[in-house]
Amino acid sequence: MENKPAHLEPKLEINEYYNQKSLKEKKNRQIKKANAEEEKTSHNSTHSMPTHLKRTKSRSYLKTEDEDDDSQDDNYHQDKKTKQEVTMQKKKPQLWTKEEDAMLLELIHKHGFKASIIRDEMGRKRGLSSYISRWEVLKKKALI
Repeated sequence: MENKPAHLEPKLEINEYYNQKSLKEKKNRQIKKANAEEEKTSHNSTHSMPTHLKRTKSRSYLKTEDEDDDSQDDNYHQDKKTKQEVTMQKKKPQLWTKEEDAMLLELIHKHGFKASIIRDEMGRKRGLSSYISRWEVLKKKALI
């Protein structure tokens, strides 16, 4: 072997890099082409299939796909459902008592209408919108 000058060695590395890159691109194109041909043949074979058979085939695919899912996903959805049930139970409408109305009016006179402060002092039983809507009702009653 001949000793090559040092300034030619980096060019060889660059050429090798581009050769490897072009080989990878060529392989990817071949794979895509093979996948496209396979898809065409599978499409042609299912195209003439009656629709009721297609449906059963897709349902069976979905069933096997569901069986493959991790139990973690099931636990996540189960937890989410139970949280929704709990929040739905919490959000049942509650009637306002005269004591709560009086306390609301007193806190409004004390703090102005800062719903978050009022909610904190009343014990966080309701959401902010509940205090706002009740204040509107009390104003109407006071005007009448």
